[in-house]
Amino acid sequence: MNMTSTAESPVSLQDYPAAEVERPFYADPDLLEHLQSEYGVLPPKRQHGYNELETAVSSAFVGQYGAYLTEQQRNYFASSHMLFLGEQDAAEFNEHWRQNVHVTDPSVSAIDGVIYTDYHENDGRHQLTEADESESSSARVLQHWAGRIATYPLAEDEQTIAVSPAYLMTSKALLEKEDEDIDLQAFTYSNSIGAVMVHEKVHGIQDPMLPLPILEAGAAYYERTVFTQQNWRPRRNFNMKLLADLYADCVDDYGSDIHRLIFGNLTGEPQARALAYLKSRFTVAEIERLSSAEGHGTKLRWTTIPSEEM
Repeated sequence: MNMTSTAESPVSLQDYPAAEVERPFYADPDLLEHLQSEYGVLPPKRQHGYNELETAVSSAFVGQYGAYLTEQQRNYFASSHMLFLGEQDAAEFNEHWRQNVHVTDPSVSAIDGVIYTDYHENDGRHQLTEADESESSSARVLQHWAGRIATYPLAEDEQTIAVSPAYLMTSKALLEKEDEDIDLQAFTYSNSIGAVMVHEKVHGIQDPMLPLPILEAGAAYYERTVFTQQNWRPRRNFNMKLLADLYADCVDDYGSDIHRLIFGNLTGEPQARALAYLKSRFTVAEIERLSSAEGHGTKLRWTTIPSEEM
């Protein structure tokens, strides 16, 4: 996986080049500070809590999986790469960066001749409309491959909610603190946003050429294992949980090269073997079966195109 920049890190959103960014690069931390001052909606006191939360969950991830990462990837996790925006700015951010990023290699990205480009969630209570289909399921929180910064839209009433690593705990642990004055809203947001931070920063170090269902299954897996290991409250990912379960089974069966592969740190024949193994488990039929399984609430609908059209 090429970790180098294809262009100098821009200093503002508008400075991204009109041409497509073919490979992701690691944005300089100064860029995030600039973007926070330009677009961020969190008051300084709240931003400090978010930064502390990101540091805590990032450190936990590196503690578990740092052996499979490069120094540059570990440094990425040691710095802040989450940008909290108003909903309108987030929409404009996403539209701009979507236009300027292209990362697909059909020989790697395709599964059984199919390339997955996006996915949508459906609770099963209504049919997806064209409007639903036009919105990415990740529209609320989006990892931008250009610069590896994740944007998280916050509604006005969410911008005043405090988060802190002190609230990272299971629901059971929370109940055991019944004599303490606990902010339930802060507890809920700290755990859910902390989980999102792990998930999106994992996306930031994944090899973007790999098939999207494998990338999403992996991000859900690492998010869940970190929170479980730390005795924090993991999110319920519904049918994404089933894909994460399959990924976990692959790790148990194949071994640690699965980690190295998804983080772009496996090359040559070991890379080819590990990728072939994952594709033999994540077949088109199996992805569809797990994505549409009954009894798990939210179902997943994937957007696909034949690889020969790429």
